[in-house]
Amino acid sequence: MANAVELQPMAARETLPAAWRAIITGDPLMLARASLVSSKSTASARPHLRGAVASHSSHGSMVARQAQQVLSFDDPALFRGTRATTVMRCWGRVLGERLLNAKEHYELSECVDHVDAFLSHNWSTPRHEKFLGLAVLFNLRAAVYSAAVTSVLCFLCTAAGLAPTIQTSHAGDEYPRGYLCQVMGMIVFVATLILWQEVGPLLGFRGPVVFLDKVCVHQLDPALKRQGIEKLAAFVRYSWSMVVFYNDSYLKKLWTVYELATYLLMDPNGLLHMQPVSVAKTVLLGMGFVVVRRALFLFFWSTEVLDQVATWLSTSQEITSWMLSLLAMLPQCLFMGFVTRKWAQEQASIIESVSSFSISQTLCAQEEDRRLVEGNIEIFVKHFFDIHRGMSREEALRHFEEVVRTEVPNVLRSAWGDFGWRYMHTQAIFGVQWLYLFDCWAGQARTISRAWGDGRKVDARVEFLHAANIFNWITSQTCIAGPLASASAFLVAKSSLKPGVGPMRGVLATTCAAVIVYQGCYLASDELFALAHRSLSFEHTSLHAAVNLIMLCMTLWVYRRPPTQRFQRRLHDRNDVLPAARASARGGVTP
Repeated sequence: MANAVELQPMAARETLPAAWRAIITGDPLMLARASLVSSKSTASARPHLRGAVASHSSHGSMVARQAQQVLSFDDPALFRGTRATTVMRCWGRVLGERLLNAKEHYELSECVDHVDAFLSHNWSTPRHEKFLGLAVLFNLRAAVYSAAVTSVLCFLCTAAGLAPTIQTSHAGDEYPRGYLCQVMGMIVFVATLILWQEVGPLLGFRGPVVFLDKVCVHQLDPALKRQGIEKLAAFVRYSWSMVVFYNDSYLKKLWTVYELATYLLMDPNGLLHMQPVSVAKTVLLGMGFVVVRRALFLFFWSTEVLDQVATWLSTSQEITSWMLSLLAMLPQCLFMGFVTRKWAQEQASIIESVSSFSISQTLCAQEEDRRLVEGNIEIFVKHFFDIHRGMSREEALRHFEEVVRTEVPNVLRSAWGDFGWRYMHTQAIFGVQWLYLFDCWAGQARTISRAWGDGRKVDARVEFLHAANIFNWITSQTCIAGPLASASAFLVAKSSLKPGVGPMRGVLATTCAAVIVYQGCYLASDELFALAHRSLSFEHTSLHAAVNLIMLCMTLWVYRRPPTQRFQRRLHDRNDVLPAARASARGGVTP
């Protein structure tokens, strides 16, 4: 019998280049690989499942042999994977529920020595939701880099006078501001996010190796298809991470429950990334509303509009600017109110469904598959919990159900955080404002170049302080105000789910919480910016930076990953390096 571990020739990999690539890119998947390679010296014996079975009783040895059979490949050719870019090609065509061309799908995969991410999902989940989830997961880094490069190029064009600027007012003074960085940067960001799987392979970026059942399991040959289905747990075992596209039907399907439970039983501290299907849409819609807010700011802060509104209202420019900024924030905060309340309701519904989970209530198309899955679950429960004698299949399944009810909420809580999503999701939404920083600096560079052209002297200290003050202001809006407003809105949304609170009252309360927190952070930052701008001293600029640093640390602490209690059980022997490698790179799959 061919040992499945032979499919992962660790000795053939170069440890140093992999480690350096992991450090440079910050890719958690690459970190997992580097960690696994570096641990080869401590695993000179090939890793195997529960090697020390000789000390068990004969019944225990039989269970161990059964587990070994389920969790390894008799034929290494069955171990196949495909690239994430291949799965996402043509707007995720293979993610659809219909089987378009089984032979063509199978040819998209190839024999591999490892799988970076096991994609666990329901075929009933709409194709576009899974595609957007994969785009946010695998294309976000490329989109950020592309937008940054585009913004730098637009910055140079604006600074050189090749792109137009507009006059804006802030803190009582007028400034030239570009807008090409925001416009082109956002267009390139969105285009890269949804099209990178088409462009990346042309540039040599194929993405991580993933497992998708429709592509990696033969759909035409009944014998090969059955072998692939029977070895699904082996695919999970030799996957270095799992990506779960979670919705309210995930725990209602037998196969997805089986995949998740297999991963949790084998390594509860592994790289498990829970991706609710609604998060990707929320991130993209949130980015859209931030773009709308930036467009309104750009319009309201133009000198001509600000003067006209101030004259019409008979108010000062400072009060008029505050009122217009509040008006520009309202659409974004209203969106935040609706989304956080809906997401809080979805979370409550999901937790309730988990608490009442029963494997007998899960859906399975073929009863033969149910017998296979339940039989494997019985083997896993007896093996991983070291329970061999006196347990029937019904008792093993009840034990498994208790594990799901206990463990899955912990995993979900760790994935969601205390506020519905992770800090990186808020940065994906509010990070659009970093493009505004390039436009501000471009306007400043344009002013400096004009001064040099006119033969006027430029004070380098003053210009540096101007640039630093703008950076401090953008940082406070992007990294602090937005995430804190989102967190406060979610807390109020959870509280509004109590009986007696109507939907409209809940949305109104959530929106008000977002407005108060966001506007409070905005006004505080604006005052510090105005103080530093008027004085043009290092002390006040440093004060603004110090306040930002303190508030940023507090925001990161608020969004910290909540601790989870893992159930106690006996895992693999120490000579199995796979769980150790996964644990060393714990933190989620964010390529």
